[in-house]
Amino acid sequence: MATEDGTPDKLPHVAFHPTWGEEAFALWHAIGKPGYELGLNPESRPSRASFHLGAEFYELDGLVFCHTHAAQASYARDQRRAKQGEADCITLQLPIGGGVERGVTIDQPFTMASDRISVRDWSHPFDTVSQQLEQLALMIPRERVIARDFLHERQPVITWGLRTPQGRVLASAMHTLWETMPSASASDGPALAAGILGLVNGLIAPDARPQLAHLSAQPLLGAMQRFLDERLSEPTLSADDLMAAFHCSRATIYRVFREVGGVHAYIRTQRLVRCFRDLRRLQSAPRRVYEVAERWGFTDISHF
Repeated sequence: MATEDGTPDKLPHVAFHPTWGEEAFALWHAIGKPGYELGLNPESRPSRASFHLGAEFYELDGLVFCHTHAAQASYARDQRRAKQGEADCITLQLPIGGGVERGVTIDQPFTMASDRISVRDWSHPFDTVSQQLEQLALMIPRERVIARDFLHERQPVITWGLRTPQGRVLASAMHTLWETMPSASASDGPALAAGILGLVNGLIAPDARPQLAHLSAQPLLGAMQRFLDERLSEPTLSADDLMAAFHCSRATIYRVFREVGGVHAYIRTQRLVRCFRDLRRLQSAPRRVYEVAERWGFTDISHF
């Protein structure tokens, strides 16, 4: 069952509530038919009765951003669709939740899994099979990708591990953008689209690997903040960890964090916020104050 939200002050939005069986398969087949032929994954003892689907879509100034979760399936984009440019796009795909998709396009095998993020050019035929794939995906019209000819002629699929600098920045941008969608207005669409497009265009440029230092500060800041937030319990956490993870100079990191008071101030503030949240819960789960401080990386209790 679908719900729509296209009011003037909201981004165009369609959600398909989780559904199962023949209805789910027919719905997913109809949604994807312009771009590919949907089938059942032959490796998983396929049955339409067990097929399930949940999907949510937002439109951003001609880009389509979605969160989908579908059962085992196969996807075949044939030569006719590719040649005629049906649903012609370049997709940025971030699997989440442990699903896997494996495929081949023009004899190039590829795998999409939750430890990597991928860019795929739909100007070539492809065949893939997926296993319980849940993902965030951004569908970009080909004409809005600067490196489209490079992708078409030389590298129709590019993947980055989520531990690489490019992977960290792109994945963080995808998560942040998706979290923004419910509260964004229609007038925000062009700016949001321009931001993610600028990032994608910068990172898939064919002239060597683009230096993160040349990207705008905002996507780098978001990715670095996520990196730090996941490691606040490490007492030695510092700008050195960011330099190693993002292959950036100390000057670049200081430039990126200038607007939030610096790296050290950000880490200290976030640790204090986590401590405050834990201390508020002390009545329901008694814990010594120094234990809370140590949990979030404070080693000097008197200083805390």
